[in-house]
Amino acid sequence: MMTPLILLVLMMAPCVAARIAAAVTNGDFDARGAAGIGWALLFAFTRVGHFVKTEAKVQTLLPWVPARTVLVHGTGLIEFAVAAGLLVPRWRRVTGWVAVSLLVLFSPANVYAAFHHVAMGGHESGPPHLLTRAPVQGIVILWVWWFAIRPPLVLPPAGWPPAA
Repeated sequence: MMTPLILLVLMMAPCVAARIAAAVTNGDFDARGAAGIGWALLFAFTRVGHFVKTEAKVQTLLPWVPARTVLVHGTGLIEFAVAAGLLVPRWRRVTGWVAVSLLVLFSPANVYAAFHHVAMGGHESGPPHLLTRAPVQGIVILWVWWFAIRPPLVLPPAGWPPAA
């Protein structure tokens, strides 16, 4: 049950650390850059399972899905590309859409794995795992949207509006 919470910590820790560092040094806080590091950690953590626990990951897929091992390895490579893309400012928005799409597309596999108690990432605890997993996945999607997809806020210049 702890895996989703670990993922949240991995994703948010760089933002918290960067904000603290900016406050201590009176420096600028690059929230999007810090979030990119968090996503890289998140996707690196989840990507490892695609190659280290391939058979367990294969079991999370519905039985009728063809070439399941190839699919598991392929999605692991895509997650690696997403992690790298979220670190690059000019690719962050497009990669954010890819990340959100993947998170939505992976949801049926997570539901299937929980209902079939697949021994991977907390799914072995069954459907109650989804009470943690689904909200965390929603938070990750919102986090990616906020820091990668949403256009940056443009603040008015200092002294605006001019005094009358």
